[in-house]
Amino acid sequence: MGSNSFKMSPESLRETVIFFTHKKILNQNIALRKKRKVLHAIIRPMKMRNIILLLILVALDQITKYLAVLFLSNGTVEVIKNFFYLRLVYNDGAAWSILEGQMTFFYIISVIAVIMVFYYMAKTKKNYHRILLVLVQAGIIGNFIDRLFLKYVRDFLDFYIFNYNYPVFNLADVFICIGAILLAIDIIRHPAEEEWQ
Repeated sequence: MGSNSFKMSPESLRETVIFFTHKKILNQNIALRKKRKVLHAIIRPMKMRNIILLLILVALDQITKYLAVLFLSNGTVEVIKNFFYLRLVYNDGAAWSILEGQMTFFYIISVIAVIMVFYYMAKTKKNYHRILLVLVQAGIIGNFIDRLFLKYVRDFLDFYIFNYNYPVFNLADVFICIGAILLAIDIIRHPAEEEWQ
């Protein structure tokens, strides 16, 4: 009996290999373009001055935390009596010691927050909003660095407001609050002026 098996000529085999190789390269190029598009969307709104500002703020947060550990480990420093003190606190939760020890939760929330802030930076056309978002981003990254490498956040700014001892905080918290509050105020005051790309 004769063989019915399919035989491919060397030329056909070569063309088939070339076809699938080109197809694979094409798919890789498409995937690469998609990645570049996503990266471009993130980097594009981050003009050099905003990148520099972000790095400066994160560095300032980390330096002040380092100095707090260096000089406040032996006790509290009174700056303004009954109002402002420097007191070192290691916080493994959120404000008012909420969710103490839930590091995995804070990792997830921090990553989501960083992505969302980059997204809004890419969408907004107002440079003022981008600067405020840089403030928020610096604060998120500053505290995320602490949680990632130390498993807690270093707080040292302690205020008594109308005899109420407000939870101790740090510069990263200040950046987040200032950026978020000013951004909310501007959007509320000028809702029609915000344009999204």
